[in-house]
Amino acid sequence: MRRALLLPALLAAAAALPAQTIIAAGDNNLTLTQLLRFHGEGLILCVPGTDGRSLAQDLAQALEQDPALALQLSFQELEPGLNVTRELVRLKGWSPDRPHWALLGPDRRIRAEGTDAPTPAALAEAYRASGLRTRAEVVREFLREHGDHREAMAHLILELRNLGEKRTERALGPRPDEDAEPPASRDDDKAPARMEAKQPLPAAVGDGPSTAPVLLPDEADAQAWEEYAGLYARFITEGAWLDAASEGSSPVPLAARLSDAADRSPRLRALAARLLPFVEEHLRERPADERRWDVWLSL
Repeated sequence: MRRALLLPALLAAAAALPAQTIIAAGDNNLTLTQLLRFHGEGLILCVPGTDGRSLAQDLAQALEQDPALALQLSFQELEPGLNVTRELVRLKGWSPDRPHWALLGPDRRIRAEGTDAPTPAALAEAYRASGLRTRAEVVREFLREHGDHREAMAHLILELRNLGEKRTERALGPRPDEDAEPPASRDDDKAPARMEAKQPLPAAVGDGPSTAPVLLPDEADAQAWEEYAGLYARFITEGAWLDAASEGSSPVPLAARLSDAADRSPRLRALAARLLPFVEEHLRERPADERRWDVWLSL
């Protein structure tokens, strides 16, 4: 009974990624309470000044860098003139002359604020002092009591996967467009010498393209994927991914597929090779199960 009561709160705290924080242009019906209701972890809001200066770009950059990146917070810039914007401004009597940002909890209380965009470190420090908890922290706490709860495991896997993919992209840059033609060189006569000097690329796991992607160095790989790899391995080997609820009502099928960024991680490439025979064993037992094929394909 206790587990049944806790699960709705867990699902609300660990909403699907990324958290939905969308205000339609000109939407004057939305209230601040409605905007915050699905963000138990807190939400960053900002309002531009009357001079047009905005903090949105600087806030977005701060939230995409560690240690703020680990918080997995969403933010929204509010349009001037909306009811929800006026409601926020009235909470602290902000002057409209300058842009403002605020970290709010679901109770509408401002936990941190400013008229200049914070650094990633300052934002993380303000969050830790706010008393709020990230979605990952809420699910970890739940799993300490209910370690075999597969929906909770799936939610945490998705949180960690989203964070790992962001860290991978920050470390290596966006994945190159495989269909794009390479840029022409200005000194093609020197190309053979440059090609000979290149280090050989690491071999891919299993069959794949002849050119493997650039891989994360050890330290960045551990930061991005260590916790995810351990939890994902448990999820697969303990069978939590099998026989999930149908019709998209469970996060389990999505979490069961290995991250698309796994080919850029030595840790996840090795994990995929180790788990593949295990998944194939279950696939032989039920070869018509499309979800098992999805997991196999991801590995």
